[in-house]
Amino acid sequence: MVVASAPGKVILFGEHGVVYKGGKAIAAAINQRSYASVERRGDGHVLIQSDLGISREPVDKAVGLANEFDSAVEASRKTGDYAPLRSLYESEPMRLGPAKMIAGRVARDEKVYDGFTIHINTRVPSGCHRGTSSSVGAAEAGGLLACLDRFDVRRVDELAYAADRMIVGSPSGIDSTVVTYGGVVTFTKGEEPKQMNIPSLHANGGLHLAVADTGVRVDTGKMVALVRRTLNERPEKGRLIGEMNRIVEEGVDVLKSYDLSRAGLLMNHNQWILRSLGVSIPRIEDACSIALRAGAYGAKLTGAGGGGSVIALAEHPERIVETWRTHGFDADVVACGAENGVRVENGLRRSMF
Repeated sequence: MVVASAPGKVILFGEHGVVYKGGKAIAAAINQRSYASVERRGDGHVLIQSDLGISREPVDKAVGLANEFDSAVEASRKTGDYAPLRSLYESEPMRLGPAKMIAGRVARDEKVYDGFTIHINTRVPSGCHRGTSSSVGAAEAGGLLACLDRFDVRRVDELAYAADRMIVGSPSGIDSTVVTYGGVVTFTKGEEPKQMNIPSLHANGGLHLAVADTGVRVDTGKMVALVRRTLNERPEKGRLIGEMNRIVEEGVDVLKSYDLSRAGLLMNHNQWILRSLGVSIPRIEDACSIALRAGAYGAKLTGAGGGGSVIALAEHPERIVETWRTHGFDADVVACGAENGVRVENGLRRSMF
């Protein structure tokens, strides 16, 4: 048995803009992880067990799903229509399509058809826009490849990104990249991502953020489509993407200097832009206002918006968490930026699954 894990993530600056060519963002891995244990079978089946449910199907069926997915990707490139990818995701029971597709791709590419048993356990809250699907996909991909002595981070990134494509249709790629490589990643759509070397983050055990769950669950793909529609109908709002890019560029310098006050101001500006793009909601605005009144330097949604999580930067993030909890938010402190990416774990037992 092989166990692999991958972290969740938060986007610090640049949501939605990074979906478009030239768009920039900064994201960081967090100290909440997903785990996947993988074993070879001998009966030609893929057994997947996770919080979503249990699936047992012939390897050929998983390979068929992988082939169908690849055809849908090629068609979407030609037409710009991502609906077939979404349809594949929605047609698979228990939302296990991405996990089956990853297993099918690995089986097909490595010509291994004796089957796998895959157990998935995630500590990354689901539906909170903290990269849960990417984290799970990277952990599964890492476990499958390690089980076959083919572990390679680039392939893990490719497989995790493929899983996100099935779910979202046209993801930016930042989620799969940061959960695969860990640390803090600067990402420009259409270019190679860059890992930031920030000694001050490692010296402090990461950047500690207060994170609140709004309790509102919204599909990431729908929020991406909403912003795309807004920009098509209101071209003048396109300047907001450029404005967000400038926030990201300044954010790089701010993080390197560990200037929390300036970072907070940038977060507030980023939140104003996201509100203008239509992806904030009253619950998000309430969480931001509560955090700022409690002494946070800055607060904003993280991820696709419409719900999910709010992050706040403060000298004492635990005080923000306590205040959020008194207002009915599920909240905690997470460390980001110092967490490793996908890795093979040693000494973990199946009992944790």
